[in-house]
Amino acid sequence: MVPLKALLGGCVIAALTTLASIVAPSVAAASSYLVNGSFETGDLTGWTGAGNLKYTGVVGGGFYNFPGAENGYWFLAAGPVGSNGSLSQTFSDTAGQLLTVSGWYNAVGDHPSDLDIIFDGTTLFGATDPNTNGTWKNFSFNVAATGSDTFGLSFRDDPAWIGLDNFSVTSTPATLLTIDPAATPLPSTLPLFAGGLAMMGLIGRLRTRKVAAIRSWSLASPL
Repeated sequence: MVPLKALLGGCVIAALTTLASIVAPSVAAASSYLVNGSFETGDLTGWTGAGNLKYTGVVGGGFYNFPGAENGYWFLAAGPVGSNGSLSQTFSDTAGQLLTVSGWYNAVGDHPSDLDIIFDGTTLFGATDPNTNGTWKNFSFNVAATGSDTFGLSFRDDPAWIGLDNFSVTSTPATLLTIDPAATPLPSTLPLFAGGLAMMGLIGRLRTRKVAAIRSWSLASPL
């Protein structure tokens, strides 16, 4: 015969396991509003160019002082001479959302050179003769969405190039409580869960009766 404690404990554990399998938090994956933010198409698909874009293009593998892309294979080598070039993307989002603007740059302090990261006409990051000692460096900022926003890059490097890669504009993902009927069908699991709750109640009642019986026995039969 299976001991009562083991039987009841098994039913309760089964009920709790079933509940965990049908109701669980789900985090929606964040996706970038930018198209081709890592230039992995091998070109400037998704980007709108303006100004001086001479000596600027998407390159792959090792180039100049750059051993390779920060993400994937391709990255942007930006090297306009004498004046700035720019790339931008405009996208629709949800007004009031908190957005995270992120990207990477690689520079060696060439003079003259400059780099600006711009969101809706406001410069989030600006550097003259930026220098990361030839390694990729990240920038990240939080901004509020307006419903239609523009992310942009402005750059110049007369002697050589600035490496740019892996740009994204993402919203903070929401955590949702979801029920997945496909994983565990509700009609077959809800009775088990209800049975588990009943067993938990029975355990409580048995424990109360046992304590009361022990007290009565102690009073009737003092040592």
